[in-house]
Amino acid sequence: GHGNNASRTLLVGGLLLIVAGFLYGAAMAAWNSGGTGPCEVAILKDIVAHSVSADQIALDTAFGAYGEFQMYKAINVATHAHINEMGILLLLLSFVQSFVQYADGLRNRWAHFAVLCGFGLPLGIMLEIPYGFVGSVIADLSGFGMIVVVLATLFGLLRHTGASDANQGGVA
Repeated sequence: GHGNNASRTLLVGGLLLIVAGFLYGAAMAAWNSGGTGPCEVAILKDIVAHSVSADQIALDTAFGAYGEFQMYKAINVATHAHINEMGILLLLLSFVQSFVQYADGLRNRWAHFAVLCGFGLPLGIMLEIPYGFVGSVIADLSGFGMIVVVLATLFGLLRHTGASDANQGGVA
């Protein structure tokens, strides 16, 4: 029927992201509790110890390690949150496809673009660690692309309500 392929694309993309978000969160929890990652308490102990001993170089190193630890933590939390929210957004978009008044080909292209942006945003955030600015650009462009998708969907929905009002012969 109307919008089935686009709905399916968005549904599958959304479910894949939600599963990926779950796995990412589980991996983060395992890494943080397994003692394999840098321990925040150990870094803070180093900072206190080096400030007492007045070893400026070691203190700078410890502060650097703490800043890096906080950056990794922030990027992991942001990646996890964005994987989940993009998955939920794709699911929500999949539910309204049958009401979006676009030709099937156009609706399918929007759906594929939405899935690309949905995966691109958290991927871009993860790429900020090795590539810095490049990862930020990928994340920002993907986020902007998703905003465009939501606006295009809204426009298609408004076309639907206008068409159904016109069909009923009601006062617009």
